[in-house]
Amino acid sequence: PPKKAVLFSEGTAEPKEDRRANMEKRSSPLEDEDIDFVDHYSLRTPSCEVRFQKALVRVYPQRYSQLLIEERFQLDDGRSVRYLDKNDNVKKREFTVKRMSDVTFGLLLLRLTYTLASLFVVGYLFVFALNLLLYVILGIVTELGLTSDAPANVSLAIGSILSLGCYVHGLSSTLVIAISFVSDTWGGHQLMRKMSPASNVTTDWIAFLVYIGIPLFVGACALFNGNDDWYQILLLTWFGCILFLSALYALAVVYFEIKACVALTREIDAKYEDQ
Repeated sequence: PPKKAVLFSEGTAEPKEDRRANMEKRSSPLEDEDIDFVDHYSLRTPSCEVRFQKALVRVYPQRYSQLLIEERFQLDDGRSVRYLDKNDNVKKREFTVKRMSDVTFGLLLLRLTYTLASLFVVGYLFVFALNLLLYVILGIVTELGLTSDAPANVSLAIGSILSLGCYVHGLSSTLVIAISFVSDTWGGHQLMRKMSPASNVTTDWIAFLVYIGIPLFVGACALFNGNDDWYQILLLTWFGCILFLSALYALAVVYFEIKACVALTREIDAKYEDQ
């Protein structure tokens, strides 16, 4: 008997009947295990899944808002629902992406207060770095004997000139980390939340105590004790708390940079060993 003819579509070796069945299979609703969300390394923070009213919502936090991916189902009767009942017939499955703002006026005002306080400390660091560089330059001029009739100390002058590059590199790196600290403060202490074992709420309370709570408490205690310079005590406490927090931030930055360099070195070594 003659064999049954099999139709092939253009540009493929797949039978037309099988292709049509595969298309119908692809157009059917997907099961839960067929979709997997993978977070890219460029994201600020990993995503999370939240179940709200039997519906699954994936949340991607950003600096001032959140991206929400919500799963919805289109039924045969035209309704769009978040979750299915036993007798519902699914026509297609949809994912709605929307942006939701997670900041308020009070939060922006609080972050603005933190950022201005951090800028105040960074300004002191900038003045300190500039004075240190000017002191090194003035030392070079003095050691060369250009400011007096004393003999020049060439060895010390050469040493100061050679150390000038180290001073510039170190102080510029410090200022870069300080500016990053200010940016992280305005962004909601993302690095502190990552390195802290406590929850985000606890981290926010720690930031409040460092920036506002502890300085005000110390200033109030000094005022009740009758100190005439209570405002100086308040400002020094405030400056010390923020400086201590910025030092912790700098240590965290250096730690993560060293950790990333070590991981990269190990990966390169493993790659060459495999070759």
